[in-house]
Amino acid sequence: METVFDYNPTQQEIDALGFLDGWLVFRQGVPFTQPVTIESYRATITPKSAQFDLVLLFEYRGDQSRADKYAAGIWMRTNENRRSKEYARMVA
Repeated sequence: METVFDYNPTQQEIDALGFLDGWLVFRQGVPFTQPVTIESYRATITPKSAQFDLVLLFEYRGDQSRADKYAAGIWMRTNENRRSKEYARMVA
């Protein structure tokens, strides 16, 4: 799975956007080892959250077209999940 760490974020970007902050415990809902490391981030991040972080990184870098590409992927996957749940209810 693609994550922000595939794009070599600087320490300034990591700090500014909080990719390795303890608040990730709340966002992900999973226990992290302390301190949060790149390895624990990659091991526990969900695909949707990884895409969200990519949106944040590219917006921070001023690359709106790339940010939009990842944001669209989140929207599409959310709609696909919603449609599949609706279908499951219809055939149940």
